Amino acid sequence: YLVAAMTFVAMQTGLLLMHQLLVLDDVRAKAQRDALTGLLNRHGLSQQLPLSLVGWTLIAVDIDHFKHINDRLGHAAGDAVLTFVGQTLDASLRVGDLAVRMGGEEFCILLKDRTAEQAMRIAERLRTELERTSASQVSCAFTASFGVTAVTTETSFESAWRQADS
Repeated sequence: YLVAAMTFVAMQTGLLLMHQLLVLDDVRAKAQRDALTGLLNRHGLSQQLPLSLVGWTLIAVDIDHFKHINDRLGHAAGDAVLTFVGQTLDASLRVGDLAVRMGGEEFCILLKDRTAEQAMRIAERLRTELERTSASQVSCAFTASFGVTAVTTETSFESAWRQADS
């Protein structure tokens, strides 16, 4: 009986540890994602940012007059806009590209092995899509501004982000 009881306790302990590891993995994954949009947040970006940004192109996305949307239509409408933008950006990615909610109404797309010209075409397509479909998808028309920078020399993410966002 003692061996059976010890085996049972060992199995239960193993199951409990496995459960705790799964919960910990889930918490880590959630800590890297923006709860509203499902995109990476700044913490998640810092975990996935490549050592060198050379060869990457950044697209900065800023929802125009977002405070006005929140003030005029309420925070639920603002949340719907943010969610829609996140879904639209995420749907545009290739494997290996990254989309990040930087905070508030600002987003960043990091594209691997794309030229500035290619990124500008992608940004224009996304700008047009958001403008064209926003009213029917979130019940309020809105626009977004886009900025592009291609990283050709070693630089920090913050520096490249400031350039794309200016």
